[in-house]
Amino acid sequence: RVHDYNHWFHNRGKYDEFGQFVVSSANKYRREHQLIEVPLSNADSVREYMYSTIVLDSNDKFIIFGTGGFGRYLYNHIRTSYEVIGFTNSQATQEGIFHNLPLFSLEQLLAKDEGWFKVIIASEMIGEIQFLLLSKGFHHNCIITPQF
Repeated sequence: RVHDYNHWFHNRGKYDEFGQFVVSSANKYRREHQLIEVPLSNADSVREYMYSTIVLDSNDKFIIFGTGGFGRYLYNHIRTSYEVIGFTNSQATQEGIFHNLPLFSLEQLLAKDEGWFKVIIASEMIGEIQFLLLSKGFHHNCIITPQF
């Protein structure tokens, strides 16, 4: 599935429906594990919630996986406090530019010395992307995901 070009997500009704699904799924899991429920009132809060669950270390360098809405949102919120060195997505086949930073292919990132950067998944397709990164050879310690 090509998540970077899912135009259905730009449809407001589908966006709200997906957001409510994410919120209800997160809260179901949190109730089952005696955790505090996500205080979200609408689907627009999904990005804010996902961003708030990401734990970053200011000593690390980051590649953002995602060039859609959440990738842009995340970049705009962390760029002044953390070192974002580029972007990637599953469609990048050669190096390019996105938000004035390098857009790397996954193969280019794998060719670099492992461990000097971490990949933040900035997409609603967390499981799919995490599986893709692991199957390509990225180490799980170098992948940062939003937590539900």
